[in-house]
Amino acid sequence: MRRRFSLLLLYVYGSSLLILGASVSRLQESRPEALTEEHVLSLVTSSKLGVLSAEQIVELIRKRGLQFEVTESFLLELQARETDPVILETLRALRRLGAESERPAEADWPRFLESVRAKALTYSDALPNFICTQVTQRQVRDPQRGCRQFCSRADLLR
Repeated sequence: MRRRFSLLLLYVYGSSLLILGASVSRLQESRPEALTEEHVLSLVTSSKLGVLSAEQIVELIRKRGLQFEVTESFLLELQARETDPVILETLRALRRLGAESERPAEADWPRFLESVRAKALTYSDALPNFICTQVTQRQVRDPQRGCRQFCSRADLLR
């Protein structure tokens, strides 16, 4: 069990470093992309691991901007991950600026709804693919011999 946890932790750490490396290499390009939710989460993880400081992450957020709207649920998720208060306050300020901007024109609603549909349809693709084996052992109590195994079954759960 500890080995599986260690492998999972190593996988998460390695993935965050790969995403961080991609983020840093994109930052060095002449025209950097705006950050996605996944980028921000990986940067927060890098901050927790001591790879980047909170000030560096705030600078990245200000330079590149955000590709998404900062929602209350996203801020709550960051709080649950014990994100540095400086990062949270920067994201809250960006959220306030976004709330003060104009409401999209009615012509933009079909495009907005289509993007929401696309995100909803691809949501399950972004979930982790965990596969586990469930082992069920049934036992029967025999008054003379105690408990004995009645049957055993192993199922692959996806």
